[in-house]
Amino acid sequence: MRGSGDVPTLSIPPNTDTAAMKLELEADDFPAYRVRLQNPSDGKILWQTGKIKSKRNRALNVSFPAKPLKSQIYTLEVSGVAANGASEIIGNYSFRIVR
Repeated sequence: MRGSGDVPTLSIPPNTDTAAMKLELEADDFPAYRVRLQNPSDGKILWQTGKIKSKRNRALNVSFPAKPLKSQIYTLEVSGVAANGASEIIGNYSFRIVR
């Protein structure tokens, strides 16, 4: 997922427990990353990772609970985590859920 075009759509069938996405990074400048799933309408954090590492292809693979997601737009916020533990928001990935 990346780009400034249309918001990508993820269709979730009934009884699906987990959704998975591959988030492409523009640069791989941090030793670790954190990802938070947010509801942009109220800013509520629905899920977050601990520290994760990128893959060789400058991407983060994330899986998150699908059951609480409704048909609407959500955002995955990616933060880079420096070696000293400081974090910096480096990107937001919006997507639409369709049930």
